Amino acid sequence: ILDCRPFLSFSASHVHGSLSVSLNSLLVRRARGGSLPLHFIIPDEKARARLREGRVATVVILDERSPQRGTKGSIAQIVFNTLTSASPRVKIYLLKGGYEDFRSQYPECCTELTPGMNYTSVQEVKETDASPTNQHDKPCSNHRPVYDQGKPVEILPFLYLGSAYHASRPDFLDDLHITALLNVSRDCAEYFKSKYHYKFIPVEDTATADMSSHFQEAIDFIGM
Repeated sequence: ILDCRPFLSFSASHVHGSLSVSLNSLLVRRARGGSLPLHFIIPDEKARARLREGRVATVVILDERSPQRGTKGSIAQIVFNTLTSASPRVKIYLLKGGYEDFRSQYPECCTELTPGMNYTSVQEVKETDASPTNQHDKPCSNHRPVYDQGKPVEILPFLYLGSAYHASRPDFLDDLHITALLNVSRDCAEYFKSKYHYKFIPVEDTATADMSSHFQEAIDFIGM
């Protein structure tokens, strides 16, 4: 079961055993109503392997209030197109009525967020150098964000978009063969300076921050 609702909605309540498919707007535009590489839809390698090896016979796709056929350009339709192309032998269905209709009829099949439960899970990160070498080597938030899609998202070939949490996970970076990191924040630490090439652009994460003045600097670093 692939749930195409926003990740916060999925976290609050979802069908038992379902997987979240939360594509950002850039990926939706990139798909142009068609399909995407399968790893964007199913980031979990084990789940993709089950699909490729024929161990999954049926996939059900749902969103908030799915019509009988997906709306053109919707995430549900993009997921449907991708799976149809990648796994032609798998039976793929769109859940008519969507999640809200299903939950109203079968609440026992759905999870509910326990009051007081936190969406995030805290991951501890060990710094390779306990003594900061400059003013930017300060701890940043390495909590897994609520909108996390598993790993950094490939927005262009060999160019990934991720969070401070992803930057603190060398296993994620190595799996994707990432060798350089562009930090755009006020206080994110450069955890593994001996292993990766870093560029630090100190910009506040606010709607009024002047990002455009740093574009060329960032482009030059990415194009190295």
